[in-house]
Amino acid sequence: MTATGHSPLVPDFHFRLNLAADAIGLTAPDIWRGLQALGLPVSRNYIYTLMRGEVADPRHELIAGLARVLQVDVRWFFVLTDSPARDALLLGQYRIRPEDGAPAAEQVDDLREP
Repeated sequence: MTATGHSPLVPDFHFRLNLAADAIGLTAPDIWRGLQALGLPVSRNYIYTLMRGEVADPRHELIAGLARVLQVDVRWFFVLTDSPARDALLLGQYRIRPEDGAPAAEQVDDLREP
């Protein structure tokens, strides 16, 4: 473990989660609604704890669901880079287009709070 509390073997999960969510304008409640629509019963509070970095090792099923809601390849959460600044550049390479099986833009819009 590093001084920041995450493993040097995987990227900082909460940083990657927030970066992907910000890129498409989703909030914690939006993400929660998306996970609920996929049949993943997690609480809103749990999403907030993920986004604050208070969960060290989320379940694989949850990571797969988050990837789908956030329209990124699941590998986005695991590919190492040499800096957080490079993560922002890397995000575009892991974005999944709707025709690749991710939710369509309209579906993401439906997740956003009114």
